[in-house]
Amino acid sequence: GSAPFRDTLMYKIGSTWYMGSVGFFSTPFWLLSESDVNLVDLKNKVDENKVKTDKNTPKVEMPIPSEIVGVVGVELNLWRDSVVRGLDWGLQSPVNYEIEFICEVGKAWERGFQYTPILADIGLRVLTINVYDINKSLIDSKTVNINVIDNVAPSSIKNILNVGDSLTSYGDITKRIQANFTGLGSNIPVFNGSQGSGLYKHEGRGGWALSTFVGASSPFYHNGALDIANYRSDIGLVDLLDFVTIQLGINDVGNTVVKDNATLDFYMVNYKLLIDAFITDNPNCKVIIGLPSSDCNTIDGYGGIYNATAYKANYQVNIFNFRQKMIDNFDNGIYNANVIIDIVGLQCDRYYGYKFQDKPISAAYPTMESVHSDCIHPAVSGYNQMGDSLFSIIQGEQ
Repeated sequence: GSAPFRDTLMYKIGSTWYMGSVGFFSTPFWLLSESDVNLVDLKNKVDENKVKTDKNTPKVEMPIPSEIVGVVGVELNLWRDSVVRGLDWGLQSPVNYEIEFICEVGKAWERGFQYTPILADIGLRVLTINVYDINKSLIDSKTVNINVIDNVAPSSIKNILNVGDSLTSYGDITKRIQANFTGLGSNIPVFNGSQGSGLYKHEGRGGWALSTFVGASSPFYHNGALDIANYRSDIGLVDLLDFVTIQLGINDVGNTVVKDNATLDFYMVNYKLLIDAFITDNPNCKVIIGLPSSDCNTIDGYGGIYNATAYKANYQVNIFNFRQKMIDNFDNGIYNANVIIDIVGLQCDRYYGYKFQDKPISAAYPTMESVHSDCIHPAVSGYNQMGDSLFSIIQGEQ
């Protein structure tokens, strides 16, 4: 006979029945004779437990937009544990699912899907993401279009504003976007904002959330309302903004408690207020909203900045729920044709894309080990992946 993972396998040799559990550390045990077990009762019990298991199978969380952009020569990454929320275990994350990427282009590696488009790929490509449980049963599937475009210099110089929290305020994301455009040789966009300096200005504010950016302390707030024309005057920008990227959500959801549905809906109200302000100032402005990054996929990063006061599980639930709300409210232009969702947070490698530090294993065993030092703020390599993602979506909207 045969049995799925962790079910019971029974077989008969002569008049003797044998039974063993199938799974890790399985050890068969012996039943003396056929009369020792009522097979009908046993089958009913197995079926009953299977129904209970099916009902308790968690819903797969896979918030990803219906279309993403691939740019010739720019690497695109979809990491397994960024696409699907599961149990973290470092490089093996998520350990409770098997995730399969099927596409005519790119490569499916152990940790995710990786693709650097070439000229011959230009056009629409289809990526299917299948999720299996530990029994190898397909429990969810999603199809995503990859719109592959050429990587050419813009036809004119555009004005860009990057809005965000501390991940934007570090400046590395803006620098990466600017470097990608510089490599094309001409019509390099101008990056604007009251923060940063030189070629790398932005509006990144550490610790800020959607509620801060739509509130009275916001640089966009003037005389009791959001006023982008006044903001442009404050930063010395006469021309209209062509592109605004918004990378927020981390400080909205936090990690202390799981946010309820009404709270998540309120975040989307704030998101719409901020979006509306930019589109009111310029109806042709493209507003790119990035799915927020999650965290590093080990608990070490939490110890690095929060000691033992943070709730990793709550934070991941909140981030994935926040992403899903963004998909529900903004995907495919359902709110406004000029509002586009980008997969920024999904492109950041949750292991190698975050900072590491060396620390002694313990006082009794002082050998040094390398562990994550910050669960929220990526390393430069992680910021570069996020910058590549935003560069690609801007190129796709030129």
